[in-house]
Amino acid sequence: MQKLGQKNSRFLPQGGIKRGAQAHFLQARAEQQKLIFYVQTGMLALIMVIVAILVGNVPKNILQVVYSHYFLISTIGALASAILEESVTRGLFLSGFINLGMYEGSSYKLTKAAVYSSFLFGILHIFNLVGGNPQAVFQQILYTFSLGTFLVILRITTNGLGLPILLHFLFDLVPLKNSTNVESNNRGVMLLIFTPILILSIFYLIGVDRQLSNNKVD
Repeated sequence: MQKLGQKNSRFLPQGGIKRGAQAHFLQARAEQQKLIFYVQTGMLALIMVIVAILVGNVPKNILQVVYSHYFLISTIGALASAILEESVTRGLFLSGFINLGMYEGSSYKLTKAAVYSSFLFGILHIFNLVGGNPQAVFQQILYTFSLGTFLVILRITTNGLGLPILLHFLFDLVPLKNSTNVESNNRGVMLLIFTPILILSIFYLIGVDRQLSNNKVD
């Protein structure tokens, strides 16, 4: 029996097993490197959002609101706006576009849904043209479109609207005297900040879409 076992062992595909294990290891390593890349991309997007908060004078605006006579009105207004807009864009619109992509069987459903819903989020601010500076309003549409894609990342990462509402609230919390006056910021500086946010966020969402596709295949 021992000789028969030794004889049959010659017919086992040892080389095939080793090559298969090596290929599996290389594939797993490549997937791990991709995951690290997408995580780093998301972290870079987060850093750029923090820079946008600082450059956009968000801390200064918050302090002005806190020490103003209209603290309660400004806070309620910013919070109501954040809850309403996030519920509509990152809630209703995003879910609707994702479901539409699933129905049509399209690829990169999450990325497309994020871009479409963020675009609508930006377009909603076109109403600020009433009594506002047109150049500043169109800048705001671009910035909110870019920020919207990052808010989608927060939405899908936390599986909730809490963090998107909080970040949106912080950006909207401005003194009452400035809340109806959309000012034009340094266009070059803001483009250098919000354009990377848009690009990095889309890269991250593409990575999530690919990861979801790989999980389905497995």
